[in-house]
Amino acid sequence: MALPVVGSATYPTVAEIRDTILRTLKLGFQRVGLSANVLEGSENYIRADAIARRVVHAFANNQIALQDYSPLTAQGDALVAIARVYGVEKRAPSKAAGYLVITCTGTVTIPAGYQCTSPSGEKYQTTSVNTVATGASVLVEAVNTGKQTDVAALATVTWDSNAVGPLQQTAKVAASGITGGENEDDQEKLRQRLISRLAFPGVGGNVSQTKAFAEQASAAVDAAYVYAAARGPSSYDVALVSDESDRSVPVTVINAVAAYLEANLPGHASVNV
Repeated sequence: MALPVVGSATYPTVAEIRDTILRTLKLGFQRVGLSANVLEGSENYIRADAIARRVVHAFANNQIALQDYSPLTAQGDALVAIARVYGVEKRAPSKAAGYLVITCTGTVTIPAGYQCTSPSGEKYQTTSVNTVATGASVLVEAVNTGKQTDVAALATVTWDSNAVGPLQQTAKVAASGITGGENEDDQEKLRQRLISRLAFPGVGGNVSQTKAFAEQASAAVDAAYVYAAARGPSSYDVALVSDESDRSVPVTVINAVAAYLEANLPGHASVNV
């Protein structure tokens, strides 16, 4: 019977270990002109079987240990530990963001942090002070994080307060929707980011490192594509995509990535996200 092979290592079963011991015993006895009883039920068979059952755990533990050290097979905390060695961290969940089309009488000023609630019960708040009229778009960001904070286009939200008197109590989500909410990296997404890092190591502000920084900035970024020196020396253009159906990334995420790149890549003449 052929042994299962992983790379150059073999991981025999109890029966294979026992039979190997019995063959060795039989051959050793034959070399000195004797015959060893290795039939099932014999003392040699019982001893070999007992030894095999203890030894097989060592092979199994070695196989598990090797799995934990491979980016392709590591699971759970072992994968997180390997990724961290190469500077790849599991990303925290992100907030969805998008625009609301408001209706009001005349012109209104909506303060920063003014909250509304979606049909699912998730809450959103304005990111800045807005002085606007009917039909204008106001940027809001989810209070919580996660995929459940996304809202479909044209959904109706309700403002939690009527403090802004001329503002109609409801607003419509813009055609682009409220998007960018993501759960923390699952195991396979972390694995793919680690494999990408290993395939093209990031160092010294090269394209790979810039890509890694852009993707590390937010879980809402599914991938980043970097174009170096397109506008001259020390310039970087970074295109971001999400896993949404239209692949677009909310402006809040774009701004967060730009700030993250600026903090981690000092000295570049221009970084355009």
